[in-house]
Amino acid sequence: MCGNGTLEPREECDDRNRRDRDGCNSTCLLEIGICGDGIVQSLLGEQCENATHDKSLSYQCNNCRFVSLTCGDETTDPGEECDEGKKNSSSPDAVCRPNCSLSRCGDSVIDSVELCDDGNRLNGDGCDRYCLIEKEKTVIAGEQKLDKDSRTPTAPITPSFPGYQQFGFPQFPNFQQLPFQLPIAQLQPLIATQGPVGDTGPAAVAIIGAGAAAGFSWMRRRRKK
Repeated sequence: MCGNGTLEPREECDDRNRRDRDGCNSTCLLEIGICGDGIVQSLLGEQCENATHDKSLSYQCNNCRFVSLTCGDETTDPGEECDEGKKNSSSPDAVCRPNCSLSRCGDSVIDSVELCDDGNRLNGDGCDRYCLIEKEKTVIAGEQKLDKDSRTPTAPITPSFPGYQQFGFPQFPNFQQLPFQLPIAQLQPLIATQGPVGDTGPAAVAIIGAGAAAGFSWMRRRRKK
């Protein structure tokens, strides 16, 4: 049973769950790897590995696929998935390919059920393992990076403007630059809560005037006495 943590027949892996995209998919097939790593990965379209292939068999292993020496005789022999003789074709939607393999994603032929086919079943190269075109990433200035189709946010970006300069702030350790996306709440510690010594202006004039008035009043009281 896939997901019980025990490697059983027809399983390539079992990580105690039935989740995809964690290295072992929901049907216990390996999701990562390359041809030549010694592990047969059917999810990647592999049938064999050269290092572990039994050379006594009547068919060979090349590029992790079976190679039949009798392909084309209209008989499905060991190592063949099909054999329709002269009907074997590389045309789209043909049932059997010239190498006696069934048409599939990753055979470099775009069938009607595929949107692309780049000859492999690897993700991250524009055409994924299901022969679907992978979404392109677009960048919108001042916003997040979004998928072109789903508009799903990924990583935030910082807009760039010509002539824009950043300056270090001594309030930050090691004079680090002020982050461009800081919200107002994080800027509060940088705002002075009281005016610096030596301020001038209406408030300073009012304070000076009040002091002078108090001085004159004190002098008048002294004279009366």
